[in-house]
Amino acid sequence: MILAAITYPDLLLLDEHTAALDPKNVDKVMDLTLKINNEMGITIIMVTHNMKIVEKYSKRIVEIKEGKVTKDFLYERPLSQIGSEKIKATL
Repeated sequence: MILAAITYPDLLLLDEHTAALDPKNVDKVMDLTLKINNEMGITIIMVTHNMKIVEKYSKRIVEIKEGKVTKDFLYERPLSQIGSEKIKATL
């Protein structure tokens, strides 16, 4: 991830980049992921099946089933910070 980011791409695709990590290291890797996104302005598409990561870090969630987008949610901030506010779906 770091090697890919130092070339300053417009888009960084991360496929299950936290899958084999323990929770402590998941947080470290996700903090670095957010830093790359926020400080370098690189758009990141992250593929994961870990819903805890999705809720804690994601501002946009796209669900794909059988190759088709079934849901596309956009939030002002990660779900873990929203609480009981209404969530707006774009699909």
